[in-house]
Amino acid sequence: MFISLQISNLDKMPAGTAASYAARDRSFEIGRENCDWTLSDPDKFISGRHCEVRYQAG
Repeated sequence: MFISLQISNLDKMPAGTAASYAARDRSFEIGRENCDWTLSDPDKFISGRHCEVRYQAG
């Protein structure tokens, strides 16, 4: 399965933030440092591991 996510309010994000993330047949994490999709967050509003998207075959 293929999934693609995109930030809709990129103008509100700090410069350098990746606007989108895509994955196929795997789980991934969204958050600050050490996550697959790292979101810039100098004010520490987003938790370190903000979200996990899990892939389960079948």
